[in-house]
Amino acid sequence: MHIPGIPQAGGFTITSTPKDAELLPSPETPESLPAREDGLPPIHPRGREPYVELAVQKSPSNPPAAWLWRPKEEILGKELSIRVGGSFVWPPTGIGLEQIRNVVFVAGGVGIK
Repeated sequence: MHIPGIPQAGGFTITSTPKDAELLPSPETPESLPAREDGLPPIHPRGREPYVELAVQKSPSNPPAAWLWRPKEEILGKELSIRVGGSFVWPPTGIGLEQIRNVVFVAGGVGIK
């Protein structure tokens, strides 16, 4: 994530699904739907606004994280740039499943179950 005015990029974990970032049509305007207590866009059975949800650890020494932990009134409506990166391919390119006998996956971070 790139925040204007902060040269350091923040690396945060996306906790929403790719589908959440798609615009889903709704027969009603968001203003006519009931407000949610969690602050997320209103949910209608046939649609909602797109969004990206991030897990951001409170870290005063990390400028992008510290910026995101400011009061919501100070950051709502501000423009941010998000770039999704990384990749994982299984099976690895050039290796057939019949060649694989054992596999050990080691992972860490938010969302690992």
